[in-house]
Amino acid sequence: MESRYKAINLLFFPKKYFNPKKYKSNVKECLTTLLITTLIGFLFALSSFYFNFFELPIAIDLVKTAFSSWIFVAIFTIPSLLLTAIILQFFIVMVGKSTKPFSYTFEIVSYSEIPVILLQWFPYFSFIAFLYSGYVSIIGVKAIHRISYSKSIAIHVISVLFLIGLLILF
Repeated sequence: MESRYKAINLLFFPKKYFNPKKYKSNVKECLTTLLITTLIGFLFALSSFYFNFFELPIAIDLVKTAFSSWIFVAIFTIPSLLLTAIILQFFIVMVGKSTKPFSYTFEIVSYSEIPVILLQWFPYFSFIAFLYSGYVSIIGVKAIHRISYSKSIAIHVISVLFLIGLLILF
């Protein structure tokens, strides 16, 4: 797969991107893509504050908020993605009987977050991006771990319920 088409295939054709015959795990490239996407999301956030620059004190506060949000995403996104991938991998092994290593699951979870990172700054698009990220993750787990759609959906539902249970407990 040519590198210039990777992002397009990931966002618009996840079935093509997660082709198990062509997909190779590369965690370094995945983390680089995630950080670049986070930076682009930060720039989207700054551009959404453009219309408030007429009142300078408010604009400065908004830029500080956007920058602190980017730092928050950069610091806490990777650990939360690791936790999500660990839980997802556990249920994949339990339900799906996959033999793929953890790095593949981490990449699926990381790449599926890209629509949320890019679109969370725009009203009404964040919920659509959240749903689409779930779809991309389901497609990725199905394709890479070679399990059925129903098992992939079940694994995701169980994982989400488990994460909600963890949030309630802590």
